[in-house]
Amino acid sequence: MGCGTFFANSEWILSGLFQAIVENETMMNITDMLNMLGLTLIGLALILGLFTRIAAICGSLLMLLYYIAYPPFLGYMQGIVTEGSYLLVNRNLIELVVLIALFFVPRNMMYSIDRLVKTWKEAKIHKPIPETGMPEG
Repeated sequence: MGCGTFFANSEWILSGLFQAIVENETMMNITDMLNMLGLTLIGLALILGLFTRIAAICGSLLMLLYYIAYPPFLGYMQGIVTEGSYLLVNRNLIELVVLIALFFVPRNMMYSIDRLVKTWKEAKIHKPIPETGMPEG
């Protein structure tokens, strides 16, 4: 389902904004591009463990927008049950909670580039200053 179809069928909070985006071709193209770029960059950052906290927050905001566009309870109100017949919780909400939880995980508990950078910076800060060999005077 393309971004246009996804937004065009939205019927909950912000549906007016989503409809306005769909009706403007330029805004729709920009939204599609930002969505694809955002998903790619967030996914790469999480896989590599680079800028993990920023990626977790951006990913959770994206999941929140997906949830707002298509909350699972609208399917019950319309008689169209999809994706496992959920009432309030769907995969977008679960991914949102997981990304928020990932934001709070300490760096020293993850194997990531962020942890390597932090360790390298700490080692550089605590590195002893070499003596110059000059007599004090």
